[in-house]
Amino acid sequence: IIAPHIQKQVTHLEEIFTVLRKRDVTFPKSISSKIVGSRGVLDKLISAGKIRVSQREDGKFGRFDCNAEDVIRYANYKETHQG
Repeated sequence: IIAPHIQKQVTHLEEIFTVLRKRDVTFPKSISSKIVGSRGVLDKLISAGKIRVSQREDGKFGRFDCNAEDVIRYANYKETHQG
């Protein structure tokens, strides 16, 4: 059994993923890198097929967008310590 407040949050997150998927929302790779933690992490997720990419319509070499639903699923926040 899941607590009602947790179930409400899970349902809300599912709704967010549904909106991103149905609206075909994408992020540029620079934003996607920030969300998942780094360009290296983004590249690994793309290589593993966990984040889908699409070529930008302007056709410039190397320009691609990342599926927003996939990026959000792999969002990662790590506090950095400067000392």
